[in-house]
Amino acid sequence: MARFANAVRASAMMLAASAFVASPVLAQGQPGRGGDRQGARQPGGGGPGGGQQGGGPGMMRGMGPMGGMGMGGGMGQMFEAPITSRDLQKYSDMLALTPEQRETLEILLEANQQEFAEKAGEARRKLEALREEAREARDPSVWRDMGAQMETFRKARAAMEAGFFNDMKALLTPAQAEKFPKIERQRRREQTIGMGLMSGERADLVRITAELQLPAEQMAAVEPVLEQYEADLDRELQNRNAVYEESQARVREMFERGSTDDMQRALERGREASMRVREVNRRYARQIENLLPDDARERFAEQVRRESFPMIYRPSFASRVVDAAAAFDDLDDNQRAAISSIRDSFARESASLNRQLEQATVKQEETLTVQDMMSRGFRGGGGSDEMEALRDKRRELESSTVEKIRSILSPEQAERLPRRDDRMGGPGNDRGEQRRGQPQQQRRGRGGEGEDAPPRRPDSRT
Repeated sequence: MARFANAVRASAMMLAASAFVASPVLAQGQPGRGGDRQGARQPGGGGPGGGQQGGGPGMMRGMGPMGGMGMGGGMGQMFEAPITSRDLQKYSDMLALTPEQRETLEILLEANQQEFAEKAGEARRKLEALREEAREARDPSVWRDMGAQMETFRKARAAMEAGFFNDMKALLTPAQAEKFPKIERQRRREQTIGMGLMSGERADLVRITAELQLPAEQMAAVEPVLEQYEADLDRELQNRNAVYEESQARVREMFERGSTDDMQRALERGREASMRVREVNRRYARQIENLLPDDARERFAEQVRRESFPMIYRPSFASRVVDAAAAFDDLDDNQRAAISSIRDSFARESASLNRQLEQATVKQEETLTVQDMMSRGFRGGGGSDEMEALRDKRRELESSTVEKIRSILSPEQAERLPRRDDRMGGPGNDRGEQRRGQPQQQRRGRGGEGEDAPPRRPDSRT
């Protein structure tokens, strides 16, 4: 049993490393953009976007004709229809389709989705049968068969997506056809930007700017820069996606040869392509900031930072406790002053640690090797020693901050503070109390930042 488990784990690590998605650091998780994907379970806020999520390590996904689903975000999303009615509504508006064109496309979309549902059901049944075979036979080679089945379904999915868009283009007038490349760029950005490895690579500046809801005159000043951003980003996304696709196609070959040198070369090619995407985002983020008024500039910069380092800037349990305590309406003057002081101190110290974590994250992303990925994966660690030390400092800061807040509240007030599982609707079981005093080495490798980070799940492209 142990030998089989180790073999399966080795297979998963090899596959993930060669496809550039093994490291929890390199794939921190794209903020959710759930507004446009029907039936998808999307965390995070809504807003413009195609519903693509990046995320932690695991199963790879294929790419459609305009970038498609890409690698990243989970096997479950590969079983979502490639085009939804919301997608069609969005593209109809962009192209100013006539009612007749729209009606025809709705009929084509219904047929496309029905065909997809049939193929997806068949693929699911075959994959489940292979999983059962793997459990019973304890044969690691079954996982390669699963990979082949996934690749077959990926190609079928991409063909259905391409077929629908070919039908759409055939219905367009010449004037509408001239607008179609913009749809291609938008779709590729929305659905593949989350494949990125580097911090800052996965931030969609078009969406972030739209969410500012700028007045028309301010938006008019930014639009030319966004247009150029879309074009420059699209060029680098196409290059990066092609690099990823080529390496994905060679995963099995590299694994069977056990060639870590080939994997390292593939990783370096992917990293170089990712850094070029990241540089486009960095360059245009600065340009957009300079065009925004002060209040919007601050909100834009903060959101770019959060989406560049989502695991660093995820809300923590300590911040929820501090905010809740500050909002109590039965505080006396001394309590209110003490909480305000704690809040300010926590914000300053958190900001300093977060900046250090940013630098450590970028450093690791730019130097990580396949061997690092594999050794850290087997150890269960989530980063370099420098990063782990910073994480421990932040956990200690958050723990001490919560204790300070509780110490100045009455028992009745303290009972009203948030508990760690409140967001899940469960009973107020403060799991932090159970963890406090646990040795630091037992708390490492949980796959996230801050006290709210969930336990790291097993690799399955998660």
